[in-house]
Amino acid sequence: MSVIRLGSYIFMLIALAGCKMNDTGQSKAPIFVKPLTLEQYCETNTCREDVDILVATAEGEYTLTQLQYWPVVYKDDIIVLPGERVYIEAEIDAENNITELRSVEENENPERTFELFFAQIRGSYGMFFSVRNPLDNPVHFDFSLTDVEGNEYRVGSCPVRSNRSFLERWPEPAQQITLSNPRILETNADIICSS
Repeated sequence: MSVIRLGSYIFMLIALAGCKMNDTGQSKAPIFVKPLTLEQYCETNTCREDVDILVATAEGEYTLTQLQYWPVVYKDDIIVLPGERVYIEAEIDAENNITELRSVEENENPERTFELFFAQIRGSYGMFFSVRNPLDNPVHFDFSLTDVEGNEYRVGSCPVRSNRSFLERWPEPAQQITLSNPRILETNADIICSS
């Protein structure tokens, strides 16, 4: 058998070994897990209740009223609605990584509780956001805004210096801000904003 033919034969065996077969000898289709709807998620998890969002737009008032809404911390993301001030307590491992975030009613552990506030700027259609970092290192989050039509888009963010607050403004109205991918930076890391 030639080297080329042997190589093709080995490649074919490897490819076949990667396929899963059902009882009839036919390959199985991949299984796709459909994401849960809000209603399905809230059946087994604690969600926000009685949500009322009111935001001014150039076309008039935007309102969203729901009996249930996603929780403040959902799949390691932090969701803040207009008018909300939330406290997020962080668990940090030995390697200085954030391993868990949870929403708390009060700031009982100020050395590891982030404070976030999101609101519409008075007399404007724009939005205002602040986050206070309680840690001894800078922390960087990724930000995305959801506009009043429900479109989500990523916006720039800067690391929040240790024991300080970060303030940001946007000119357009939004129904929520989502913070994701929290990462603790080195104590003396350069403060470089992402776009």
